[in-house]
Amino acid sequence: MVLISQALGFETRLVQCDLSFSYERFISKSKRSLAVLEEFDWLNSGFDFSRLNVENDTLELLKALYFKLEKLESLLLKENLLELEQKDRITALGHGLICLKKSSLIAPQTYYGRCVLEGKILAFFGVARDKDFLEITRMHALDIKRYDSFIVHSERKGLKL
Repeated sequence: MVLISQALGFETRLVQCDLSFSYERFISKSKRSLAVLEEFDWLNSGFDFSRLNVENDTLELLKALYFKLEKLESLLLKENLLELEQKDRITALGHGLICLKKSSLIAPQTYYGRCVLEGKILAFFGVARDKDFLEITRMHALDIKRYDSFIVHSERKGLKL
């Protein structure tokens, strides 16, 4: 998998994972694309605590409560999300790259997808670079931080083993 990603021009390490993934081909200027774009914008709710310069127990408690509320919100949101056409499993993540299990992507099609990462729904657009690899082309800024942090944390866990 790493060799294929490098052959496609990606210079990122891949971390193994097993996440459910819903997605569908994105066709701009269609009726469905408007609904997809509305959902994508709707899922952009969150507060970036890293911008605060306050370090104390109250802030840590507030952050912990906020993340618990986000997880509850994600569970409730699942009921109101669009039903996407396809389902698959994500087997590996890299910075800006997703590897799928079923080899069902068609390059160079654009896709809209969602996954749940650490209790938070991440929505993004990507371009298929291969039947297994989706390059993320658009994701909300806070979700990019979460996504990249997850990869770094997974890499660190791997080094400790």
